[in-house]
Amino acid sequence: RMIKNKHEAVCDWMMQCPKVKDLFFNFSDSKNGDIVIVPITSINDIVVMELIDGSTYRQYDYSIIQFREYTSEPNDKGNIEVLIDVEGISKWIENQNEIKNYPDFPPNCSIQKISVLPDNSGSVAAFDEYGAKYILQFRIEYIIDLDNKE
Repeated sequence: RMIKNKHEAVCDWMMQCPKVKDLFFNFSDSKNGDIVIVPITSINDIVVMELIDGSTYRQYDYSIIQFREYTSEPNDKGNIEVLIDVEGISKWIENQNEIKNYPDFPPNCSIQKISVLPDNSGSVAAFDEYGAKYILQFRIEYIIDLDNKE
């Protein structure tokens, strides 16, 4: 088995979500339906605490950006349908945490939990005449084993 880095592991894991068809890392063309994973703390994961044995408890935060069409017509339920679809990704991730189906991090990393960050999750981050950009934010909490550093 080839050992993946955390970024590859999260991309592969997100491809299991039935709401995800085309997945990009960091950049995309901003076309309707494109989904982009953007690491927030990728260069320097946040060390929350050092454990007694010297291992570290860390956080890896990332955003999922989805580009979707929107409507400005009165009484059109299209924007509600898009938001429900975007929320489906969040619900899928919450479910994966419940059943402990986590990304396949390197062997020295032990994922403890994945949580949806409440700030701005599911909100419209920007829009123009081509569409809207929805953003969801998530956190992966994990331990790096002292004996096997990244």
